Amino acid sequence: MPPTSARAQTSASVQLDPAQAVQASAQADATQDDADLASELIASGVTRQPIEIVIAVLAARREGASINAAAKASGINYRTAQRIVEAAAGRRQRQLVAVV
Repeated sequence: MPPTSARAQTSASVQLDPAQAVQASAQADATQDDADLASELIASGVTRQPIEIVIAVLAARREGASINAAAKASGINYRTAQRIVEAAAGRRQRQLVAVV
């Protein structure tokens, strides 16, 4: 097979179908939202955890994990994860009310 054909085949196999592209875009948006919210929570003094930990807790909850599972997966205390989750829910609720 000529090298150009191999390159064309490789790039064609990497392309996402429209449904996958939408899902990837939504995932990227959710990840950025988690990062923005984590920054806000840290800046406002809700937690002093590193941003990576706060993002991990928020992502785990978004994916359906319990607070306990999110805490264990992130290596933090349950109460710390609970405080992060409750503060995040409060901020999201205020954002929704502000939009409506």
